[in-house]
Formats: sequence, C-alpha cells, structure tokens
Amino acid sequence: MAFLLRIGSLIVLSVFLFIQAQSSDFVSAGYADGGAAYLDLPLHAHAASLGRAVTAWRDDLAGLQYNPAVLDAANSLRSFISYKFLTDDRTQKGIDIACPAGQFFVLGVGANVTGVDKIEHRDEAGNQNSDDQYFSYGENEFSITAAGRVNCLISLGVRAHYLYENFSDIDEGSAQGMGFDAGATWQPDSTVCIGLSGLNMLSWLYWESGRRDPVLAQARLGIAGIFLNRSLIAEIDFAKTLRQPVDVSCGIQYTILDLIYIRAGGMTSVDVENRHSRMPDLSAGLGIRYNFFGCDYSVTIPTDDVSGLVSYGLSLVLRFNTWPFK
Repeated sequence: MAFLLRIGSLIVLSVFLFIQAQSSDFVSAGYADGGAAYLDLPLHAHAASLGRAVTAWRDDLAGLQYNPAVLDAANSLRSFISYKFLTDDRTQKGIDIACPAGQFFVLGVGANVTGVDKIEHRDEAGNQNSDDQYFSYGENEFSITAAGRVNCLISLGVRAHYLYENFSDIDEGSAQGMGFDAGATWQPDSTVCIGLSGLNMLSWLYWESGRRDPVLAQARLGIAGIFLNRSLIAEIDFAKTLRQPVDVSCGIQYTILDLIYIRAGGMTSVDVENRHSRMPDLSAGLGIRYNFFGCDYSVTIPTDDVSGLVSYGLSLVLRFNTWPFK
C-alpha cells in the first residue's frame, strides 16, 4: 500500500507539471468569490516553495496554515517569522509560535498581517489628490491552535481565528469575523503520511455598513511520500473551495547533509465538469537548518496573466530543545 501511494504520487506529480490550459478565460480557484482571500496565500516561505502542497507535511510545520493537526509534530518550542512581497505593493507578514504542553499535546498562536501601507489618492483624471495623498488597507488574522495524538498513527488539531479588516477612507470601514479549522493526519508507516482538513468553517466577515461576506470553506486532502532514507519528500494535495474548481498542488523537497533543503512545487486549478484547467503557478525555494536556526526563501512564478506577478518570501525559524528562558 505504501509503495503504491508513493509511486502514484510521483506519477501524478510528473503529469501535473505538464498540464496545458484548455480555456483562456478559465480563472484561478481559491477564495476569489469570498471574503478574506489572503487566508489562502501561503504565509511561510517553506509552504510557498512547495506550491501549497503541505496538508500532510510534518516537517518544520510548513502545513500548519492548511492543517492544524500538523502542529503535533512540534516536539520543542518553535517560532516562525515570515515576510513576503506580493503583487501591487502588497506585503504579508506572519508569525507562528508552537510549544508542547504535555507529552501528547501542543499549543500554538499565530498572526497574519497582509495589506498595503500607502495607496495614492487620485481623481478621475488620474492626478494625485494633494490634500490627502495616501490611504491604506489591512487584512489581519490572529489564531489559536491546539493539536494532539490520538495514538501513534493519528493526530487531530483544531484552530480558532479572529479576522479584522480595516480599509481607511472607504464607506464600509472595518470588518470583523471568526472562523474555525479542523484537521487530522494519519501516518500508517514511516514512509507515508495522509492529511485531511476543513478550513474556515462557519466563517463570516461583518462590515460596519451592515454587509456580510462569507469566507468560503475549503476541504483539503494531501498524501506525502518519503523516499531515499528521508532525503526526498513529495506530496500531492487536492483542495476544494466552495464555488470554485479543484486546486491541485504538488511539492517536492530534497535534503543535502541534513543542512540544505532544495524545494520545488506548483499549483493549478481544474474544472472537472467542463474539463478545463489553468497553467500552473510554479514555485521554488531553498532552506537551511543548522542547530536551532533555520531560514527559508521562496519565489512563485505564475505562467499566465490571471495570477499576477512574481512573489517572493523569506522566513526565519527558531527551534529550542527546551524553554530558552530558564
């Protein structure tokens, strides 16, 4: 069974990287038709370089954003600090902290801040307004996560997150909301791990104007295979967001001397009913792990005009065997 899963993952990965677009007007999936679309953007460079194929990934908690159950993999105090350059002068900043709270239980807190600090005011002719030259917007998420092992094979995790969006100089003002995630991982042997999660359940954004936006729920399934004495890890993910086609992601990581990590991945959207697909967004990255310190870099390159421009990410990782403040 494990052998078949690993071989199947590699076959699908090879086919996926050569998917061709069959419809020029086919649009990306994700949260395009709902609120808080930034929640679907990979927060940390590790996940971005793997093309978001991290639902089952139990390595440095890269998949924590997409499956709260992987938090259980933290066997020591860890922190992840990230900064990403997105399109149109947008930036994404994030932090996640994980800490074991017992032999089989882990707690985590996190923050995700996305937005633009300075947007120029312009009139209908395109001239900048000299009286009030700039405005800004921010999209923020603050989360609490808990995960634990049911037995030696299965882990479960839940997360609650508070959403706050603030658009200055816009009639609707700010918005607030809550959301809940749940996930599980199953590792039948040392070479295969399967992850399943549901994101943004019962999640809405309530604006000051009285308008209410749904944050679209998403279901994810990932299968990861481990090869060459853990030097090579590959994963394929399937994600289905309400009102959207299916997202297919693949990621692969190769480790050199337990020090340098070379990563590559890609993600596309597939409309199964109409047999349409979109050219994949390709990604790559490097990681370094030495003692308690780690650093990750990622670059994501869209291959069509729908996804926008190239984006970059940088993450720092700190890992402690014990509490560092004793």
